[in-house]
Amino acid sequence: MKWIVFDISVFTDLAVGERYRLTKFIAEHREELLHDYGKLSKAERGKLADKVIDMREEKTKVARANPKALQLDVNSTFKAMERQVR
Repeated sequence: MKWIVFDISVFTDLAVGERYRLTKFIAEHREELLHDYGKLSKAERGKLADKVIDMREEKTKVARANPKALQLDVNSTFKAMERQVR
């Protein structure tokens, strides 16, 4: 799988405690991102999308007392189980 690589200096120029916003990064590097993504094959794009989904699912789950949030968490768990069955 090909990886999209960027100059790391974008992130090292920040002051202590400062964060680089993803929306700002995407806006500044839009053409390069689209160009590199366009080079990926359909299979590579699928693998990349699956990896993003897996990374999101691995994020630390936070206990919530909110019923709506709990319902969303249950729904996402069932969707993940359905993907594993396929």
